[in-house]
Amino acid sequence: MKKDFTKLPWHVILLSLYPSLSLWAYNLGQVGLTATYRAILACLILGILLLAFTWLWLRDWARAGIVVTIFLLLFFSYGHIYLFLENVTIGAVVIGRHRFLAGIWLVLAILGIWWAVRKLRSPGSLNSTLNLVALFLFVFPTFNFVTHGLSNWRASQSGAVYTSTRAVQGTDPLAVDRPDVYYIILDGYGRSDILRDKLNFDNTSFLDDLRNEGFYIAECSQSNYGMTALSLASSLNMDYITSLGDEFTSDNVDRYSPLWRLIKDSAAESTFRKMGYQVVAFETGYDWTEFRNADYFFEAPKQGLSGFESLVLRDSAAVILDDLGLFDPFHFTPEDQKRNLVSYVLAKMSSLPEVPGPKFVFIHLVIPHQPFVFGPDGEPFVVAQRTLNDDKYYSTEDYLLGYGNQVRFISSQIPGLLKTIIQNSTAPPVIILQGDHGPAQLEKENRMGILNAYFFPEGKEALYPTITPVNTFRVVFDVFFGTQLGLAADTSYYSKYSRPYAFEVIPNECNVP
Repeated sequence: MKKDFTKLPWHVILLSLYPSLSLWAYNLGQVGLTATYRAILACLILGILLLAFTWLWLRDWARAGIVVTIFLLLFFSYGHIYLFLENVTIGAVVIGRHRFLAGIWLVLAILGIWWAVRKLRSPGSLNSTLNLVALFLFVFPTFNFVTHGLSNWRASQSGAVYTSTRAVQGTDPLAVDRPDVYYIILDGYGRSDILRDKLNFDNTSFLDDLRNEGFYIAECSQSNYGMTALSLASSLNMDYITSLGDEFTSDNVDRYSPLWRLIKDSAAESTFRKMGYQVVAFETGYDWTEFRNADYFFEAPKQGLSGFESLVLRDSAAVILDDLGLFDPFHFTPEDQKRNLVSYVLAKMSSLPEVPGPKFVFIHLVIPHQPFVFGPDGEPFVVAQRTLNDDKYYSTEDYLLGYGNQVRFISSQIPGLLKTIIQNSTAPPVIILQGDHGPAQLEKENRMGILNAYFFPEGKEALYPTITPVNTFRVVFDVFFGTQLGLAADTSYYSKYSRPYAFEVIPNECNVP
């Protein structure tokens, strides 16, 4: 029985799963299970059905498995080859066209299946070899999954001590009249003077609306870091990255997963939970800023294929059907997804006071940050990225247009929503409205300046014009919950995506009003 079991064509199952699992393994931390499981399941069902029907035809498991594997190899490689050859010409002929490539693939499929059915003399031996080859292929995604899991585990072990000790110092879980606390990130929203001088956008009316509601505007605030993962890991843990773990060195090759763990399991969230707070969070489109363990986690209604599913589809021979328009009813482009998600969160925000409190609400809106998908009045307006040597970028003109559109739109929406939250709360809430960094395509000095606004029912004297996000929750806990964390130095560090922990200090040259 064991011998017969090992001779079954397990390579069909493995090769059916491999394309979607390897793509997911490559994007671990950025793409969650909810975006991948349908694609993985569809690929698995495809392989199983093909194997079943081929066995009914041939009545030979080994030969049927080889036929299906030939088909799967051609099917799942087609999209990659098509993308590679799409703009390749021989003479004046563009060879990256379906009418050429699909014909070649069809001939290869016919020849391969004919060989497997008619000419192959030892299907059992080849079947065993294919099982080993398919198993070997799984070493690579499995390695990614394991290392990602171990990295998260190590980060959780080192971070657990940090969050548990910092989370409970000086807090009183039985304190009455605990305010709801809202932490709202407008990704890439820059400081007022930088928007005016570098992007020709005057947000004075937006800031005046906030002031009229009682907000304090830190007019010379800078981010502590120039990218989202670093900034949020720091602000939510109330300390600088180099103090949050020994792994944050300039030569660290596991660049971002430790940061993602610090964001999803932070000292701030742990503190609120220790004090009996409910945690409320939203889907963001980025797995590493989604608090899916929240007591209330809100997801935008799903429409069509996810971005991950579209990638799997375009990487396979199904791209032929896609280009013929057969999948058009199911397509929901990344631009559509962002519009849907941002619109959903904005529509939901006004009802948040109805969620039982006390509560800590985390909202990460990826706007005005690119991709640029909104016009200034919220209408669909896509400013497409350009491509050069496989790198995507915006021209200066396009960036000014796209960022300007989105900062105008979000600036028109937020004040009214915050006013509604304040008015409908049973007790005055604490609200932090903050950019995690400034406009991404500006030079590093101007990238650091951020929007940083606070609604404090009391204790505004603790705020000051140059406060940075590392001190946000230090001030909140000291003012409202009796801790004595004190202030950290307000320092800004710039680093590149390729070396996120090779920091350069950026001085704050803003003139304090």
